[in-house]
Amino acid sequence: RAHHSATLIGNRIWFIGGSDKSDVFGDVFVLELPGRSWRRVPVQDPQDSLVRCAHAADLHPGKSSTIVIMGGFGAPATHAADYETLNDVVLFHTDSCVAERLPVYGDPVPTPRAYHTLNFIGNTAFIFGGRLQHDLIPDSDAAKFCCFDIVQRKWRYPLTDGSLVGACPSARSSHKAIVYKGRLIMHGGAVNQEGQDNSKERLGDMHTLLVSQGGRQLCWSSCDRADAAADMPKARSAHELTLLGDTLFIILGYAGSEQGQRQDMYARDCWKLQLLPNPTAPGTTSPTKTAAATISARASAAVSAVHKQRSAGSKRSGGPSSKSGNGGHSGAANSGAAGASGIWRTAKRQRSGSGSASAAHQPGPQQEQQQQQPYPQQQAPEVIEIETTPGVQ
Repeated sequence: RAHHSATLIGNRIWFIGGSDKSDVFGDVFVLELPGRSWRRVPVQDPQDSLVRCAHAADLHPGKSSTIVIMGGFGAPATHAADYETLNDVVLFHTDSCVAERLPVYGDPVPTPRAYHTLNFIGNTAFIFGGRLQHDLIPDSDAAKFCCFDIVQRKWRYPLTDGSLVGACPSARSSHKAIVYKGRLIMHGGAVNQEGQDNSKERLGDMHTLLVSQGGRQLCWSSCDRADAAADMPKARSAHELTLLGDTLFIILGYAGSEQGQRQDMYARDCWKLQLLPNPTAPGTTSPTKTAAATISARASAAVSAVHKQRSAGSKRSGGPSSKSGNGGHSGAANSGAAGASGIWRTAKRQRSGSGSASAAHQPGPQQEQQQQQPYPQQQAPEVIEIETTPGVQ
């Protein structure tokens, strides 16, 4: 199967749902890590709420045995005969193996979606991107980036409620995100190519979301290097982004297909990036204070940029300028950031039956257009190349 979720609880990984080429599943399997043994778990799910694929899941912040699931493609609450894209929230209690749809209060509920991400920071789940059955959730949709308070059971939308500073990443699906020291790191994904309905471009950019005051102040930043010649992981989607301690791993993924050809290309490499706090940055002992200081600095820079541009426009035209500046990526915010230093680097690749050669990875689409930000900066990571047999894809 594919498009299932896998959630680690203790020494067990819980696999929920998924699909093959013809069916969508609602079963649950557990992988016992000590013995490396599988077992299927009988569940109580009278509403078929686990029958879904391409959903997002994370561990409940207040209940260590409960998995929170949102969206995907599967069985709706109305028990309609046809599967559809979902926007519900489901709790799966691993201690009792009971699944339940969570009642949600307030309007509006977000756009139904699949192939999105969901990550908890505190009691707030941050949901980004995704797609409907055929199209991406567009940049014009305020629900492209939304938050869900698991305690109050309410949705909110930072793109319209005034809590967000900085340029929000572009719409995408099949991207990956993890939480590191109270902030979100997001990488890659797929977007529709302009003028081509069924063709998708893969992204290789990286973004971070600073979170402060219990999720009430947010700031997106681009983390790409300005040096377009720097060696970086190739653009990809449907990959794995995993954090072990302070080390970030990018593993495998789908790199699309050659233009005009049907043959798929898969990324068969593994990169790691060391994320280290900057000891000279003020407040690094408190990620919350660091995030608050950074957000405040960027908000001030944004306001200052707007005033300066309006003033300049007034001098040029005799009236206020109709354009407003975006100071979300201003260098004024750099003093509050924490990160690491260095660049992505490749290692020599050794294939079975052949000599070693340097793996040439080019920056992904849109990387040259992104601005450099100090967190997370990149510190001489290694590439772990996966040994493959010639002729085997």
